Order: sequence, then structure tokens, then C-alpha cells
Amino acid sequence: MEVAAALRQHINNRMDPYQLNIATNRMIVFHYPNFAGGKFIINCMGLSSSMVLQHQEYAHAQIEGNLTMLEKYDILMSRLGGEDIKKRQWWSDLNLGCSKLWLIDKTKSVSRALMNKDYDNFNDDIKFLFSEVNDSLWFPWIWHSRMLNKASNFHFPNARVVTFKNNINLTNYRTSLLEESLKNEIRDNTDITWNHGELPERVPDFIWNTEWFDNESTTMNGIESLYNLFDLDGWEQAEPLIREYYSVWTEKNCLNT
Repeated sequence: MEVAAALRQHINNRMDPYQLNIATNRMIVFHYPNFAGGKFIINCMGLSSSMVLQHQEYAHAQIEGNLTMLEKYDILMSRLGGEDIKKRQWWSDLNLGCSKLWLIDKTKSVSRALMNKDYDNFNDDIKFLFSEVNDSLWFPWIWHSRMLNKASNFHFPNARVVTFKNNINLTNYRTSLLEESLKNEIRDNTDITWNHGELPERVPDFIWNTEWFDNESTTMNGIESLYNLFDLDGWEQAEPLIREYYSVWTEKNCLNT
């Protein structure tokens, strides 16, 4: 992967720091309400060498060729160990996410940075992933609003879209386990009540049925379909790791009771 490192340096040297290649075809938009399990799917796909995890440190290591699937798995399981939605009355998404992957100031919002064209806050690794030279690595972006279209500040015409359906049972159950003030804050400020999103300007590439989380078999079949759709490397190696991740994730979310 020395070539990848050289290409990344080339892009950083010549790229206008105030621009992003919004026409990238290497982005996957995951369209789901909070607490519908989208980060679990992103992390399962992120085990592949074809996709980065949602953290700049790990994306950088992968771009440089210094992160294996087993190392990614260890990262996920270590971070998952600190989660327990019932005991903690909160879920912190393994402290992975869009801001952690995209931004220099990771306390800011990616959506706000895009809306304000604050491109100087986007780090070098996300600029590489956006670049035309990147033809091998998928990277995720999350969209939680029910509506996904240009009017709602959806910026990326060539992005692939994975949308979720049948969300309400899972979002209601998981948020019911949160501390009361956090539960009220989420429900006051975030729309978690949509069962099916609205995509008036395009057909999604894949529809994830959140009811698949009810058992391991349907979950694994769905994730395998995503590996096939996006031509993600390493399914045979990833499958047993994802099964173990699913087992612990459902336990931590009290989904196996």
C-alpha cells in the first residue's frame, strides 16, 4: 500500500482545501433514525478491507495499509465492551461516527460543516477518500432525517444509499431503556418515529429491514447481501467475527431477552 500513501500525499498537495469532490461514487449514505441499529451495520461492513471504520485514526491506518480485519474486530469488540444500554441508560455508538471520521474539530457537526462549506475543518484522510484517485475504499455518511433530498441538504449526487424500514419497534424499545432526561431530550430534538424514510429523488440501492435484527440468521443474510452488493472483500473471514459481534451487541442492547 505504499502506492496508496503516495497517492494520498499527491491529492493533499494539489487539492484545493476549500473544495470536496461531492461527485464521489465511493460514499455510502446510511439513512435511518437514531437507535435503529445503523452503526452496527456500518461497523460490520467496516471490517472489510474495502471500507473504513468511522474514525480518522483507523481510516488513516487503513489508507496506509496498516490495519487488518482482525485488528478492526479487536477495536470494535474493545469499544463494545464499554457499552450496556440498560446499565448505563445510554448508548455511545462505540464513540465512532461521522465527526470522528471526517473532521479536524471532532466536536462539530458534519452536516453543519457541509452546509456552511467549512471545508477547512475536513481532515486530510477524508479529503483523500473523497478524491477521484480513491477507487477502492468505501466510506460512510449517516443521515437521520426522514427526508433525503436536495432540499434537505443532501449534497452527494453519486453516493450509494442504504435506507432502513420497519424502525419504530426497535427505536422505541432501545430509547425506553435510556435515562429519562436523555430519553426526553432525544424525543424532543430527533425524529425517531419514522418507519420508512422518504427518498423522492432516487431509488435506494438497498433497503435494510430492521426486523432482521430479531434473529442471527436474517441479520447475517442481510449483511452478506450488503457485502455482495458493494463487492466488499473478506466475507468468509468476516462472517464468524460478525456472528460474535452480533451476539455481544444484542446482549448489550437487551435484545436477546
